[in-house]
Amino acid sequence: MKPQTVWSERNKGRTAAVTVPELYQQVEQFLRSLKDKPAPHNELLEQSETLSRALMPLVAAVKENQSMLQAQNFTLEAFALGMVRGAGDGAVLFQYQQSVEHPEFETDDEALKSSAEVLHKNIKHIAETAQNQWAKAHSDDLHLLCGYGKQENLGSLQEGGKLGVKDETSLFEFRKFLLASFKGGYATGMIQAAVIFVAGD
Repeated sequence: MKPQTVWSERNKGRTAAVTVPELYQQVEQFLRSLKDKPAPHNELLEQSETLSRALMPLVAAVKENQSMLQAQNFTLEAFALGMVRGAGDGAVLFQYQQSVEHPEFETDDEALKSSAEVLHKNIKHIAETAQNQWAKAHSDDLHLLCGYGKQENLGSLQEGGKLGVKDETSLFEFRKFLLASFKGGYATGMIQAAVIFVAGD
């Protein structure tokens, strides 16, 4: 996440997260900062586009014969891109009561095009669910859903590390896994935003 975004501005000076729990904590701090000092609506939308555009080049950068640590780093980066985008989109939905935009995930890799299209549809569906259901949900339900989402993604680095170096896992399969990691991050960031803005935590 090198490009200038609301996240990079507000996270400046902090050590980059190297574990999923550290990322959860940083995204929560980011959301609390947005609640205390809202970012301009257009800057959050620009951030979403920037983070979404960063995904496919990240996925394309994965090569054969990587180490487990490299595979875990790719997994964390894809998950983080999704999570920060989900958090920012959640602020747009829940703080501004505005709908979010969904840029396409463009790729020159023919094999990945259909997976990128599926990811695009999934992200739209998560945002619609958030707008139609989470925005009106009870605080306890949001906390439960958030806890479940966090628990579900806790093992993603280990899973990515194993998948990325397994002989039987193709490069294509690992790249697909990174797209799924972005989706998991997006949903988790969005539900964290619901807890902060809707549940008022």
